[in-house]
Amino acid sequence: MDIKSFLLNNKILPNIAGFNYLISAVDETKNYHLNNKGKCQITKYLYPKIAKDNNVTASSVGRGIRYCISKIKDEKFLEIGLNKNPTNSEVIVFFAIMWIKKGDIWIILY
Repeated sequence: MDIKSFLLNNKILPNIAGFNYLISAVDETKNYHLNNKGKCQITKYLYPKIAKDNNVTASSVGRGIRYCISKIKDEKFLEIGLNKNPTNSEVIVFFAIMWIKKGDIWIILY
């Protein structure tokens, strides 16, 4: 399941603050890893990049993502294998690292 489906299935609509930031964060983390073969620094790289793309501050991005995550019931996170109250980084990394198809090989990113 991708992050957008997960959010929509849990009645988090695109008008909720942080919805698009969270989707962008997951996509950017995937792309960063595939292109740079390294870990993406959430607060030093990811939030500022998304903030610049949306003409907001990095703290607004983090706050929006946290708000979006807070609207999801705790048991929904448990169902997919996350902690009851996951951090922004845990949710972003969870969806970014699950499985990425590269050619015919499926790889898991850590």
